[in-house]
Amino acid sequence: MVDQHPPLQPGPHGMPPYAPQPPVQPQPVQQQPFPQPPQNPAVPPQYGAPPAYGAAPQLPPTAPHLPPTAPKRRRRVWPWILALVLLLVVVAAAVGIPLAISALNGPTRGAGSPAAAVQGFDRAFEKADCAALKKVTSSAFRSDLYNGDFSCAAFESDAKSYRVDDTYAYSFSVVGSRFVDGGAEVTVDEVDSSSTDPDSYTNVYRLTKNAAGAWVITEVGDAGEQN
Repeated sequence: MVDQHPPLQPGPHGMPPYAPQPPVQPQPVQQQPFPQPPQNPAVPPQYGAPPAYGAAPQLPPTAPHLPPTAPKRRRRVWPWILALVLLLVVVAAAVGIPLAISALNGPTRGAGSPAAAVQGFDRAFEKADCAALKKVTSSAFRSDLYNGDFSCAAFESDAKSYRVDDTYAYSFSVVGSRFVDGGAEVTVDEVDSSSTDPDSYTNVYRLTKNAAGAWVITEVGDAGEQN
């Protein structure tokens, strides 16, 4: 019988001989799949939780972009304060100017007032008192009243003509008085009953202060004859 085993080969460096081994064929390496975590479709991914293995990370929803808001402007107060100050100035002027004029010129009625001077004019006719007439009228007014021919005798004769049965038949009522243009105006309703046909008048007397500071009549105008 023939021995089919190959002869032994001497071992290296004095080592015992060894039988040659058949060549080892390399085995293909099978690639193992990566383990996948269990999927649970019923549970939605939670924000802030770690993302599933192999899945893209979930980002929280971003807030909608809003346009920038302009800062609220404070309402200015000074225009209202200025308007209030102007209103107070106007009111003060409307009230204060007449009071100032009244303070400078005195009251429109009462003793020493324009109205008192006009009432003194009427009493001078009632009593036919020439001295009283001169006290409350200017010399120019007396001259115009008698067409440049004034005299106490002419005045006294004229004053007596307003008497009926020794009674003064002339009504004289002050209905208005005001300061104007550095002087004063007094409005008077007058009724002359000295004749059989009484006459009614509304006259406006204009007055100024004389050198002594007293109010005197300088002009009289018929504001409208009423019959």
